[in-house]
Amino acid sequence: MKKRLFVIPTVIAFVLGITALTACNKHHHDPEDKVEWMVHKISKKLDLDDGQKAKLEDVKVELMMHHNQHKTEKAESMERLIRELKKPEIDQALLLDFVNQHTTRVEQAAPAVIEKLAIFHASLTAEQKQELVEKLQKFKKRHHNQDS
Repeated sequence: MKKRLFVIPTVIAFVLGITALTACNKHHHDPEDKVEWMVHKISKKLDLDDGQKAKLEDVKVELMMHHNQHKTEKAESMERLIRELKKPEIDQALLLDFVNQHTTRVEQAAPAVIEKLAIFHASLTAEQKQELVEKLQKFKKRHHNQDS
């Protein structure tokens, strides 16, 4: 359970980080085009060298591999959810199973993605890491309530 509490937020933080660096561009609807655009934007913003670009490309490939594997499962899951919501009474156990299956998919994908992300992060200079942090802070300020 503790592992799950660490893995899920880490994956979410990574996804938010990628989103922050891309300034939430909504012009690309195809996931492959969007990821390609994100890689280009990150490379440009952080002024990556060829080795760093290759490591970022590894992150992209890993993410897209998992995305493509789960695309069909996602469509099937959505259909199951729609069928369940049409019923007069919701089967809570079925929905919990639905969530558990999704969580399991994320947990299975997370180690490989995080490994590639860690390799990419280790290749960054201190200045690039600082720029990355600044982009995340800017994203947080722009897209999250600042109640605290």
